Amino acid sequence: MTAGSFYNVAGISGSALASRKLRGQFTVTGAATTGGATFTVDDPDASYYLLVTAVASSGSPAADSNRILSIAKGTHSFIATVEAALGGTAVVTFDWVLVR
Repeated sequence: MTAGSFYNVAGISGSALASRKLRGQFTVTGAATTGGATFTVDDPDASYYLLVTAVASSGSPAADSNRILSIAKGTHSFIATVEAALGGTAVVTFDWVLVR
């Protein structure tokens, strides 16, 4: 390991509970207003922080469909709700990072 660098990190935690995931990606399409991720390993609780940001879009998504309105967090998954349905065949891709 090079000083100041991290490799093969499974998660980031600022508490006594270990994080079991670090990052991922999901899409929201067409008339949908939700998207999210299912974890391969459950978290001990839903007291984690998520940073979610839109990184790509196609098909002329509606205004505000790239903005997150709310996130429902669970131990096995999270569901993000966007402010507006995309419409038609539009697609917005979001990246996420999880920190405990």
